[in-house]
Amino acid sequence: MKLMVQNMRGLGRVVVLTIVNFIIVFISIAVIYSVIFSIYTYDRLKVLAEEEIRAYRQSLLQQRGLSPQAIKKLLETYKEQVYEKYGLNLPVPFRIFYYTKCLITFNLTGIPTGTNAVYPVSGNNALEVTLNGMARSAILFTTATIIAIVIDLLFGIKLAQRAGGLLDKIVATIAMFQNSLPLWWTALIMIMLFAYVIPIFPSKAEGVEVEIRRLKELNLPFHEYIVRYLAAWIKYMSLPLITIFMVSLLIGVYGMRTLVLIISREDFVTVARAKGLPERMILYKHILRAASPPIVTSSLFSIIGSLGGALISERIFHWPGAGFVFYLALAQEDAGVLIVNTWVITLLYLIAIFALDFIYMLLDPRVRVGKGVEE
Repeated sequence: MKLMVQNMRGLGRVVVLTIVNFIIVFISIAVIYSVIFSIYTYDRLKVLAEEEIRAYRQSLLQQRGLSPQAIKKLLETYKEQVYEKYGLNLPVPFRIFYYTKCLITFNLTGIPTGTNAVYPVSGNNALEVTLNGMARSAILFTTATIIAIVIDLLFGIKLAQRAGGLLDKIVATIAMFQNSLPLWWTALIMIMLFAYVIPIFPSKAEGVEVEIRRLKELNLPFHEYIVRYLAAWIKYMSLPLITIFMVSLLIGVYGMRTLVLIISREDFVTVARAKGLPERMILYKHILRAASPPIVTSSLFSIIGSLGGALISERIFHWPGAGFVFYLALAQEDAGVLIVNTWVITLLYLIAIFALDFIYMLLDPRVRVGKGVEE
């Protein structure tokens, strides 16, 4: 009973400290992002505002019956509205406070974005463009990541049980070769081979958006629409998916194999074997449980990273994901999409980092609340 009370008190301290640290880091990052956004994007936002005002002035001049005084009054009113939309009517400290408030309260639709920016995904504001891009990245990269995690677990464990054998040596050689292949370079080779030399797959994956829009216009029966919808995604994501597996799959398998072998040499595993426990029980109850923290950490960060896409590879494949959106935002100097994209990914990583503290307590039997790892 006394031990339970101590553990509950220790858990309470950990929860409070974790929440306090999270809030401090969360607000600090929001302020840093707001300072960067407020100071270094002022000139760009002012140019965008002046372009809108100039276009509005031209439209007024083309209208008949408006006196110069009326045009001037309308322009002044419109200028106030545009400057307010972009936050240019506020001094720098107030803009920093406003953007910090938007980030902290998740009112990301209040972050201005370039009205003339063009993206392969739809969206009325920076948040919608970012989330739609992340959804496309999730379809490709998160799918590939989850499949890779499952394969790593299944085959990595089996490979560890046959360490030193022929298969182990073959996997080690291929993994070393894969580790030397950049994804973007392999993507160029795969596109050249299977989109031009042997035209099996389309060269530009952004065509999936056009095909899906056409499907929506056909008013097909639901079951036929679903089949053709899935077929369109498979058609355009097959080449990028194959390329991702070509450069990364066996690296994860070999990493899992190495982790299992390292933990299998720990003293508590030796004691379990000395007690005569079945090898299967030792593997799943002792080795994998001790290996679960690094496995969960790697898997969680890989999944979150996949939501951010891959800037260069998505640009090469023309995949309409978060990486491609980020690239276009850089090219078009769309500060709104850049700040929202970066903030959402940062927030996901921040939540994951603090959540792992609690996950470790559940997974690793050597971790005790408030005591760290027992000696």
